[in-house]
Amino acid sequence: MVDIVKSEHGNVPIRYRDSGTGADGFPSYAEVVAAELAGPAGAAIAGPVGSPTADAITVQGGALSNKSTAAYAASLVVKAAAGTLKKLSGFNSHAAPQWIQLHDAAALPANGAVPVAILYVGAQSNFSFDYGLEGRTFATGIVVCNSTTGPTKTIGAADCFFDAQYN
Repeated sequence: MVDIVKSEHGNVPIRYRDSGTGADGFPSYAEVVAAELAGPAGAAIAGPVGSPTADAITVQGGALSNKSTAAYAASLVVKAAAGTLKKLSGFNSHAAPQWIQLHDAAALPANGAVPVAILYVGAQSNFSFDYGLEGRTFATGIVVCNSTTGPTKTIGAADCFFDAQYN
């Protein structure tokens, strides 16, 4: 038997069994997890909900949408309106390192624009941003591009693959 602290719904110490039928009055670990996912009676839950084996995952802000480049590209307009970026991953096929930039814009900004975030990516390597469940809010739109410079945009060649999850 293990003591744990239940923090999501009131910091109440609870006791559970590692397995068993519950005949001793203590819930099994699986029953504790199921109760945590269900939440208190009548309460709405933010974040992942439902069965851990569900195919579709709903996160805070609604279901995730995906957008990817169909081939190597220099940029991707993920969303041309306000939104929240959860994750971005991709591949830099260029023979030299470059920067991946995120811009709060509805369309690809002109060279010289200042990004809201940058990631230095090595030559011929994978990259990723992960903003977690909360994500990063973009007031105007979500645009990703490569750049030969970090602090300002200098568009690179069409040599990156981009894949974004957002809502």
